[in-house]
Amino acid sequence: MDEVKIQSRRWLTLVVMGVAVMITGLQNTMTNVGLPSLQAEFGANAASTQWFLNSYILTFAGLLLIMGALGDKYGRKLFLNLGLLTFAAGSLWAVAATSSGEFITSQVLMGVGAAILTPQTLSILVNVFKKKERAMAIAIWTGLAAMGAGLGPLVGGLLLENYSVSSLFYVNIPLIFFVLVAGWFVVPESKKANAPKVDFIGTLLSFVSIFALVIGFIWVPAHGWLGLYTLGALLVALVTGVMFVKYEKMIKNPILDMKYFKNREFVDGLIGIGVLFFSLMGLLFLITQFLQIVQQKSALEAGLLFLPMAVTLAIASVVGQKLADKFGNTKLIIYGVSGTAASILLVSLWQVASPDWVIVVTLSLIGLGIGLAMSPATNNIMKSFTQSNAGMGSSMNVLVRQVSGAIGIAVLGSVLNSRYSDTLESYVAGAPQEIAEQISGSIQGAYELAGDFFAQGQQAIANSVISTVNSAFMAGLATAIAVAVIVTLLVAVNLSRNTPKD
Repeated sequence: MDEVKIQSRRWLTLVVMGVAVMITGLQNTMTNVGLPSLQAEFGANAASTQWFLNSYILTFAGLLLIMGALGDKYGRKLFLNLGLLTFAAGSLWAVAATSSGEFITSQVLMGVGAAILTPQTLSILVNVFKKKERAMAIAIWTGLAAMGAGLGPLVGGLLLENYSVSSLFYVNIPLIFFVLVAGWFVVPESKKANAPKVDFIGTLLSFVSIFALVIGFIWVPAHGWLGLYTLGALLVALVTGVMFVKYEKMIKNPILDMKYFKNREFVDGLIGIGVLFFSLMGLLFLITQFLQIVQQKSALEAGLLFLPMAVTLAIASVVGQKLADKFGNTKLIIYGVSGTAASILLVSLWQVASPDWVIVVTLSLIGLGIGLAMSPATNNIMKSFTQSNAGMGSSMNVLVRQVSGAIGIAVLGSVLNSRYSDTLESYVAGAPQEIAEQISGSIQGAYELAGDFFAQGQQAIANSVISTVNSAFMAGLATAIAVAVIVTLLVAVNLSRNTPKD
């Protein structure tokens, strides 16, 4: 495709890449919403159910670096299409799965597909758009990527309300078909000229380190911060991470050149994206429990409440980049991160019976803060890379999102669960061990127990359990929110200390 055609079709290319990146975000949060239905479908235990989601996240995160590099070397459009076809195959496998093991395998395959296609979407845009329009194209891509994750609960709720759980994966097929067909006509091929051999040793070390880091945090709720599995995984992540950095500094053509970390804007972008996704994914995890368990809303009702946040996030991503052109990327990151912290604090004021409008306003403000910072942070990362290495920049951007999101879920979920259990100690002190464990183990288990009491005609006991565990959950939620606010504010302060004064 010649340059004239590429430029005439650049905005169509942006639409196609936007749909492509939305697919992976939608799938992540749709599967989360569908976990109870998937558990019932396969008769899975709690351990298997956890891997329904984690297998996708781990594969996705672990393979991002190598897939960005391979796209740069062999062709970004080629790898985009390969990723789409792999994701489609995984989706069809998920539909046909008849056991937990088959379904988990399908999620691994979908994770591979997501890792292949996602870095290419952004690197293609970097190579299609000229410098004067590139920041805005990245801002729109950022908004669409975040909107995909934000729309997941709503789309998942709509599908589960009207169709079987298989619909969560069927929905990917027409979207993938659209990207493949439209991409054939409007997306140009691009690759790095004279690309060096792929750094396979660095690839292996990075995969092991990222995999171990993410799984270490995933194991926190089940094994505790000082558990053998948690500490072992984090130790492996640390050792292989150090080995990766040292090896990359030694070789001529590393998969990730450590010189980028000397660039303050690049580091600011990584830190900004990291804390935003730490908060965003952690909050989605906590608030989904609040809405669906404490307030007893359906998946569809909960999804509708998340919709305004997805919209404000997408709009603010575009507005944020326009403001960044005036004030500078790092300053907008600081403003957005600070605004996010203030908005998150409002969640601690929620009550069990908080009306929908309070929830909508709070989530909309959170989306506004995150959106304002997300585009400038992404641009800080991407402008540090040349067009020929755009796949690596895109991989780093998505990698930090995935890893930070997994850590946010683990840390905030662990804080909530710990405070929840501690708050219930005196309440379950005299109860039989099995009942005490079910109540203090999780609020979902407590509600199931209350349902048993209702079925036995013991309404007073059931109401007591529900009232007490709701109070304990809200105490845990407030503590987790405090942690999210502190982390977010500390990042904002750190960024402001490194920003030149006018």
